[in-house]
Amino acid sequence: MPTLIVVLPDLVAGDESQSVLLGDHPVLSQLAEQSQIVGLLPVGNLETPEACYLGMSPDEGQMRPGPLMVAALGEDPPPRSTHFLVSVLGMEGELLKSPEALPDPAEFRQLTDLFRLLNTKSLTLLKGEDLDHALVWEGIGDIYTVPAADATGKPIAESLPKGDLESALRRLIDDSVNVLMGAEFNRIRAEEGRTPLLVLWPWGHGIRYPLPNLALRRGGPVMVQSESFRMAGLARLLGYRPGDHRRYRSGLNLDWPALAKSPPGPMPFVLVASAPSTLRAEGRLEELEWFLNRFENEYLAPMLEWASDREAAGEHLTIGIVTPSAERGGLALWYETRTPPMRPLPFDERTLEERGLTHRNTHELMATLLTRTPQI
Repeated sequence: MPTLIVVLPDLVAGDESQSVLLGDHPVLSQLAEQSQIVGLLPVGNLETPEACYLGMSPDEGQMRPGPLMVAALGEDPPPRSTHFLVSVLGMEGELLKSPEALPDPAEFRQLTDLFRLLNTKSLTLLKGEDLDHALVWEGIGDIYTVPAADATGKPIAESLPKGDLESALRRLIDDSVNVLMGAEFNRIRAEEGRTPLLVLWPWGHGIRYPLPNLALRRGGPVMVQSESFRMAGLARLLGYRPGDHRRYRSGLNLDWPALAKSPPGPMPFVLVASAPSTLRAEGRLEELEWFLNRFENEYLAPMLEWASDREAAGEHLTIGIVTPSAERGGLALWYETRTPPMRPLPFDERTLEERGLTHRNTHELMATLLTRTPQI
């Protein structure tokens, strides 16, 4: 039974934000008329809210960015090790700076080739993608690091690591500046007015701890597609099958037509697009409206056409859209062949005011849907 679930965090507006769902969205409206709709309770401020999107309760699946990045890269370091996310930053004087341009393929290859010069007996750099990489320390201790976003714009000395691995991490940072400063690609970047890639910045550290195998718990694997390495790493650790999170680009540039050409197969398919959350947080509502229109016309419409063809051939299938939020309510719709809707409701913020609307926790709803249970 083909099952498709699209997760769009923060698509639904809160009390003080503007709705993009109240506009003209005929494809969503058509789907809503044939679907069951429930309200979603707030997810809460979690370290890893993505776990809820895969049906994990809030006390399960919470893991730091470092272990998730290492898992996304398909690596399995020794059990007693600490994993870091490593961001590549620039510098302006003594201030850390976020590069405005990603490395091109040649720059990326030169950059990551230099990692071997920075590895030690206990510290190993792992090649990631673009400006995000990983570091494994074969040990466990009390460590303090500053996220790259918080360190950016501040003097490097104010944000250096502290704790048990302080000297080794600071040496790695100093050595990265020395090694990268002499790289040919950085000389060219400087001549062209682009920020040189000068600092390897470790942060988001944590240990990988055992997680339940959800494929066994739910009776089968699930394909998880997202542009996020966090989702890819989490899916792998849970026994699900992560798609190539680099294949379809990211953010506003998500390649909806390419995704539409790869409809779900026998196993349930979860597609997570994080752009609505970022755009709403930054107040970029016109871009959020544009994103929603692209999703409707370039992905949802072809998927509904695909579903209609499969239904005509006698195949039972389901399509869901889930819009979780950390601090406010959201909505979820669920279209399932052979199951009449409870009652037609619009898929927008007005439905949240409906008396008698059923509300569910996101993790409970996703757990139900991914066990292929007909009713929500």
